[in-house]
Amino acid sequence: MRKLSWPYIGDSELEMGSMSPTGDAHRDIHMDAQPRYDMMVAQISTTPEGQAPVGYSGGMFFPAEDLYSEMEDDEYQALASLSKKFMQLLRRGSTVLGVGEQTEAGAAVILKAGHNLINLSKNATSKVNLYNFHQEYGNPMFHTFRNKFDGFYVTCAPSDKGSLEITLGNIGEHLRPVSCGFVVTSDSTDISSSIEKLGFIIIDKHIGKVGKYIVSQNNLNKTAVVRCYGKSSINDASVVFKCDVAKTYKEKIDGLQVYSKLEKEAGLLFPYDKPTDVCYHMGSVNYPIDIIFIDNDSKIKKICKNIQPGSLGVYGCSGVKNVLEISGGLSDILGIKESGLIYIDYGADLGEDLLKVSSIINDIGINKVIFKRSNVLNSGFYNILNNKIYIINDDENSAKEIVKKASLNNDSIKDIVAFDIDNLIIDKETKIRLYRHRPPDRDDKIFRGLYDETFSVYKEAFIDIGLHSLVSKGFYENINSKYSLIPSQFMSFSSLNNANRDKALKKICNVLENTNKQLVFVSREDNDKSILENIIQKEIEIKTGKKISVVGELVRVPDNFGTEEVFAALKEKYSGRTIELYNDSFKKTAGIPVPDDIKNKAKQALRYFNRSKDMCETLVENLKKNLSEYQKIQGNTDVIANSKGQYSQSSKRNSRITKRMLINIKNGIQIMNDIKDVSTTSEIISSIALSAKNSSDGIKEVFDLINIIESDDFINQCTQKTGNVENLINDMSLSLSRAGEYINSDILGILVLSE
Repeated sequence: MRKLSWPYIGDSELEMGSMSPTGDAHRDIHMDAQPRYDMMVAQISTTPEGQAPVGYSGGMFFPAEDLYSEMEDDEYQALASLSKKFMQLLRRGSTVLGVGEQTEAGAAVILKAGHNLINLSKNATSKVNLYNFHQEYGNPMFHTFRNKFDGFYVTCAPSDKGSLEITLGNIGEHLRPVSCGFVVTSDSTDISSSIEKLGFIIIDKHIGKVGKYIVSQNNLNKTAVVRCYGKSSINDASVVFKCDVAKTYKEKIDGLQVYSKLEKEAGLLFPYDKPTDVCYHMGSVNYPIDIIFIDNDSKIKKICKNIQPGSLGVYGCSGVKNVLEISGGLSDILGIKESGLIYIDYGADLGEDLLKVSSIINDIGINKVIFKRSNVLNSGFYNILNNKIYIINDDENSAKEIVKKASLNNDSIKDIVAFDIDNLIIDKETKIRLYRHRPPDRDDKIFRGLYDETFSVYKEAFIDIGLHSLVSKGFYENINSKYSLIPSQFMSFSSLNNANRDKALKKICNVLENTNKQLVFVSREDNDKSILENIIQKEIEIKTGKKISVVGELVRVPDNFGTEEVFAALKEKYSGRTIELYNDSFKKTAGIPVPDDIKNKAKQALRYFNRSKDMCETLVENLKKNLSEYQKIQGNTDVIANSKGQYSQSSKRNSRITKRMLINIKNGIQIMNDIKDVSTTSEIISSIALSAKNSSDGIKEVFDLINIIESDDFINQCTQKTGNVENLINDMSLSLSRAGEYINSDILGILVLSE
């Protein structure tokens, strides 16, 4: 396996908030003996004028408490109590994900507690601008972050089961193995079953007019205790690390490149299923590291020491079972040498005596210390080359772990080829025949099942099941106790004959054989990925004769998503990569190669046009409301005449909205003029400019009606001109929508092409 670079590419469109001077948007890796629960001292934070203070005598408020200030007192107190509990669960220096609307006062709660905060909202905003606060915008169902989180909170979580599960599932992929969360819903729907279905544990909850849930995750199979011993035996000096584990292919590719820094007390472990020839390089890692290669006998085979940032060297080793990356120079300082022994215990905890030592050191305020066992030096603190090391003498029978507090990013540099499998691969009309099985009989024919299990069948006992039901989660697992699928063109797969399906399978083969491509399945159903992959793999083998391992990612989208929405979701989830999407007509949606600077300009123009559209709606509503009020008093000339001052004030307010709308349109057109070399924009620009002029003239005519407000014809003129300007503004809104569609399709790369 070759370890690839994962360069961090900043995006000014996403980074609306102020970043730390060190750019620490990523999680750091550092030591922490156990998840510590810091008691948060109640405090009153300084907030902008007119906003409620964050904090009260009983403890810390929920980070977005000002969004729920209209709650009744008992429910508000429940929110405050649970939010305090959430804050206490966060480890010191955590990176927290906030999903939903965020205020400066709310963000200050997290930041003043010493944490980093990354907020995701559906719309970009520059209202929050704080130190150590990073803001991104996008859809929480699909957004891919550049790091994982120690904790998260969601404001106004969707109560729709599908959207909720996709949202929390996506968040779960970006959490550290041991983490916590706080979910507040928008209504009283109990979402407990959905939370637990996704593997979260509900620690506490309160359901009133809105639901409030404290959840945790304890994924110990993604952690490991790694002990490094001397050459001869485990009785020699040792160092103990507790690491997150880079288990998946993508995690191994990312390595330490996604961490802003690596504390000296920590490391990252890369396990392999069998001895493998590996090749590592620094890529974008910006701090020195040591790379320790470990063979199948748990011995250190090779150490590449103190590799510096920017190094172009390639560091490889053959027959490697595990790789451990630690801070540069530590191998020499700690006496870790080739031929030393490595013991790895996945998901393990330290012994009771080790936890006691760890707890004492944490209590005295020292939490960045390397611990080493020694039978030579006395127990105590040592400072070696600016490294704080706590030596534990062997006679004391205790040791210390080095805990990695870090995140693993799931991004890959491969191009994405996605298949919308609903109707293309998994349609609701196709039936699959399952056969009643019995133990293998030597005197009868023996079949192999979907997972290569062997059995005989009762020839006349079978059932026909919809293919979409078969791949749904839990279905095959339950029915397999009596019935089995037989992957054969003449048995279970006899109905799988379709030209588009066969074309898709051929394309899937091509993707799997291309090392630069990544396979993705998209579905609106809650499918079993393993069943889906096995069926496709068996079908490919039957139809093409190729024995190929089908491994892809499965992305679930809401039921109402069409091709355009699916493509937009993939563009967000796999940001920065080329996307191809195939649907049931085997049409391909593909990104057009447009330079990033052009795309960024187009995004800015799109925001200007979208703001203008919002103002169009506001203007129409205001003008129609004014007309409605006048129609109520039609015939009462004195009252109408006396409203001249009110009409003037209304016109001034709407004039300000109109001015802002026209400025946004002007800014958008200027940007489009700058990038018109990408493809023809003249028609789009001309249409917007003309409709903006006509709308502006029409609005002015409505304002000028103040000059005839005392006449009998005022109501008729107001009705006519308001209707006229409504049509003009609607035309302009359509022009802006066309511009938005053009930007999305021709510049940002959402374009449907027929093969």
